[in-house]
Amino acid sequence: MRDEQDGQDETANTYPFRLKEEGRKRPEQDSESLESEQQRVSSAELSSARQSTEDLRAEFEEGLRVQQEMFRNTGAELQALQAELGAQRETFADAWAVFESSMASMQQ
Repeated sequence: MRDEQDGQDETANTYPFRLKEEGRKRPEQDSESLESEQQRVSSAELSSARQSTEDLRAEFEEGLRVQQEMFRNTGAELQALQAELGAQRETFADAWAVFESSMASMQQ
């Protein structure tokens, strides 16, 4: 029996990870370990996580604000281009009318 204990001690010293693995096979122990770990989370860690979340939110909101401003600027540029295109169409239509009138005068 003493030889068996020596063998177990030797196994524990040589392969400590085996004992940990074997000891964690029961689901109840895993859930208990998880609960225990969750309870160990300090308020400083929670505060740090909250701060990180707030920092990410602020960064996201700033990026969103920049994109919205770019979208507004692009919309304004599009309206200006449409107005310019409308003016060019009107100029082209006037030039075409003058051309047609000149052609009609030449045919008479």
